[in-house]
Amino acid sequence: ELPKMFVMDQWPEHLQVLWIPLVLFVTAIGTGLSVSILGDPGDLAYIVKCVHAKGYITIDHLVPMVFASLFSMVGGGPIGPEPPLVAICACIAGFISRNLFKQRNRNMIRKHTLM
Repeated sequence: ELPKMFVMDQWPEHLQVLWIPLVLFVTAIGTGLSVSILGDPGDLAYIVKCVHAKGYITIDHLVPMVFASLFSMVGGGPIGPEPPLVAICACIAGFISRNLFKQRNRNMIRKHTLM
């Protein structure tokens, strides 16, 4: 729907092939800006390290992970949807476990995080 609305009816036919590189370029810039402005969201090794060491992922990695994942997935980046989704859910679950349920036992927080 979006390409039809903005590209097919507006651009000359010989330039319509530039739609995909334009989307990739804009989402790559968005991903880079989100990481540089909001901070590093962490990679899979960092997430595993946090869960093993503390039992949770700190909440300050939530916003960078959401925006970096959003831009890279919209652009069709090779990141895949599973690792960011796991990290986001683990971050929220650890936050709820520690703040809402007032858990302090690392093993219990880890169980909530991994559920």
